Amino acid sequence: MKKSLNIIDATKELNIIRSQKGYKSPFKAVGTYRLIDDGLRPEATVIIKTEKRQMHEASTGKGPVDALANVLTKSLSSIFPVIKGVKLVDFSSRIHDSRAGTAAKVEVNIIFTDGDAIWSVVAISENINMASFMALLDGFEYAIFSKSLYGGIVGNDVINRNRRDTFLFGRSGGWRGRDGLYERRRKNTRRTQGSHGST
Repeated sequence: MKKSLNIIDATKELNIIRSQKGYKSPFKAVGTYRLIDDGLRPEATVIIKTEKRQMHEASTGKGPVDALANVLTKSLSSIFPVIKGVKLVDFSSRIHDSRAGTAAKVEVNIIFTDGDAIWSVVAISENINMASFMALLDGFEYAIFSKSLYGGIVGNDVINRNRRDTFLFGRSGGWRGRDGLYERRRKNTRRTQGSHGST
């Protein structure tokens, strides 16, 4: 019997994470990127800024997306060691509106793994290289976020999923975590407070 793969929807989770008060991206790209593609050995250049450092790096690749992935890995891995273990295992793209011809928006989907978990990101742009760059940034950010939250990316493990729900949906307010876990925690908290009275 084949074991089904659990691929985390990192794009969806990042959208929720970024909407939470207090979340700050561990890094950001200054501007976008510079890409020189002669059809033989593309070279990508980026400037990455973190809270305490700014890095200006360049790297080559077998293709433009490979060059972008290599330069981001090079820039980030010196500060975030988890990036060294992240690999791209699948890349796909599709056109949203074929009637727009070469001006059509392109959706890029990239699947990553750290050897244990698998996660995917999606990005859309009229420029396939820009869409790829955006997807790469999100994929690496998710790896860093997950590592900093509870020491590694996981799939359906219940304990770690509870921790992730607490972060994604906060400890107060009206959000409902996955499987109602957070809602149940809130009800239990209310019952406990009621039994001890107000403080």
